[in-house]
Amino acid sequence: MVRCSKHLHKSRIIHGDVKTENFLVFNTQAGGDVVIKITDFGLAATKTETRSKTAFPMAGTFLWMAPELNEGAAQTFSADVFSMGLVLFEIAGLSPPYRGLRSNNMVQKRKVAGKNPVPIPDDCPEAVAGLMKRCIAPAACERPRMDQVCTELEEALQQYQRAKPDAWSKQEDEQILELHKKYGNKWTEIARRIGRRTDNAVKARYQVIVRRDEETKSNSGDMMDGVEAASTRDNIKNTSLERVREELQRQERKRREQQRLAQEQKDQWRRVLNGCKEQMKVRKGPPTHSVNMQQDQMSCALPVRQVFVRNLWVTELPANSNIC
Repeated sequence: MVRCSKHLHKSRIIHGDVKTENFLVFNTQAGGDVVIKITDFGLAATKTETRSKTAFPMAGTFLWMAPELNEGAAQTFSADVFSMGLVLFEIAGLSPPYRGLRSNNMVQKRKVAGKNPVPIPDDCPEAVAGLMKRCIAPAACERPRMDQVCTELEEALQQYQRAKPDAWSKQEDEQILELHKKYGNKWTEIARRIGRRTDNAVKARYQVIVRRDEETKSNSGDMMDGVEAASTRDNIKNTSLERVREELQRQERKRREQQRLAQEQKDQWRRVLNGCKEQMKVRKGPPTHSVNMQQDQMSCALPVRQVFVRNLWVTELPANSNIC
């Protein structure tokens, strides 16, 4: 990533938005080192002897912007160096810069004060930690050039590879565990007794051992859970048919009982309705009654009948009667 930015600065190009999201990582076909390419040149500017062409002062991503840009200064090579320093901090600490701050004002204050955007881990080489701090210096004149950043990083990498200890042996892992039981978190004392190792390296190795043991126990537990689950499935398979048969029989008995109760309720309602119909039944009274009525000074006899409605006899006249 630093080499990409170095190439741009060598070509007198200011990127203007250096951040981790603008670097693409590609795997090689041979399976060796990865290839990193820089993208998003929408804010790039060409640096001339007097000014930056197409440079936007307030353009870019705020978290990775140099503090002077927030005050209205133009894009410069030093602003790219500041952003690259934040990228290095993010990679070293495995955390985005200024995490947890709720406002841009708080972020700007930390930038102006020159405070670290991410806590530096203990296993970070001192040369790299010092270089990152210089890259995020509040004053642009105190920051190194991008070619200097690239050179110092390459030297720090070579030094780390030369000083890199041999691989940890099983005997050393067992010794670390035994000494930790005896001395606790006194890593300096444990490193002194082991030899050839620093206290930070011993501490990091102990954490790796503990994490590895926890993962092993978790995987073993998952395997046991799988065995128990398979055994349970076999037991269920052996007894499932009988239980299913009993359950089906119970449901069938319940269904028949519900049908019987429903039929009894229907019969009861049918008897009630039949009784009501009997009460509403038209019962004929005496065959014929003579009703003497005067109509036009004449007496006539009209056939009538009686209807039994709710325990009352009601006299009903024929339909052809002219009585009003």
